[in-house]
Amino acid sequence: MKITREIKTERLVIRKFERGDFEAFHNFMTDPEATKYLLFSDEQKTENEIRELFDYTINSYSEDMDAVSFAIAIKNTNDYIGSVGYAPDFNGKDIQIYWSINREFQNNGYATEATKALLQNLKSQSEKKIRAYCHIENASSEAVAKKVGMKNLGILFIKEIAQESRVFET
Repeated sequence: MKITREIKTERLVIRKFERGDFEAFHNFMTDPEATKYLLFSDEQKTENEIRELFDYTINSYSEDMDAVSFAIAIKNTNDYIGSVGYAPDFNGKDIQIYWSINREFQNNGYATEATKALLQNLKSQSEKKIRAYCHIENASSEAVAKKVGMKNLGILFIKEIAQESRVFET
């Protein structure tokens, strides 16, 4: 399964990352408040590691990768404000999705708008279940999952990441 074109919503474009997105991506990765619920180690937030992750993401579009990350950009300016993506679920048969919005753009409904569009696109290509894993203290992420119509399966221990997560599913 592959999303091969941009997804446009009322206010956003979900597109491949572009080189010009690096500064805003870097700002997100080095913002402790924005990344506090994400599974990035301190080492992954160093200059070299941020650059490597960014380059890896851009290079992944030319390969047949199962895990794909897209930039969320404001439609009329093309400014990067966050990301959304998908990967194989931990069980190996379903899909997991994620979303993140740079802190200065949070609380505007962008995560919900982008996630809803991604879900619709994925559902049109596959009948697999789609899951989202939210840190148990991340009420904002939990609200997004609920707003896009995902069912709350409760808090489960996820052995692959060695922590409890609130799990949502379509």
